[in-house]
Amino acid sequence: MEQEFPLLIYTHQMYDALKSQITNQTTCQTFYQKTFGLRAAQFNLLCMNDTDPKNTFNITKFNLYQNLKESCKAWVNIYLNNNTMNPADYVDLLYLLGNKGSDINAMLFGKTSKIKTFF
Repeated sequence: MEQEFPLLIYTHQMYDALKSQITNQTTCQTFYQKTFGLRAAQFNLLCMNDTDPKNTFNITKFNLYQNLKESCKAWVNIYLNNNTMNPADYVDLLYLLGNKGSDINAMLFGKTSKIKTFF
């Protein structure tokens, strides 16, 4: 319960900050590129409209314009709780980007991380 309140508060703040900014696939990609500093291959994967035929992973979880609240909650959970509250968010991110955990951690928490600056 203690972890849920900050998660909800920060998710709502992120949602409020982005709701008028993210309106389509292009604005989703632009946000990930300029604000989070992701490469084209990464932001294209995060903003895709595809589905996973086996439904193993939620591959649209980080698509900000499809479900902004869910995407905000996933990002805040990963960043705030360091993958401890809902590991599925982290696993979905690893799957989508095809990176190792150490690469994702550097992207999130590294010295030059734009994601760290955003949060």
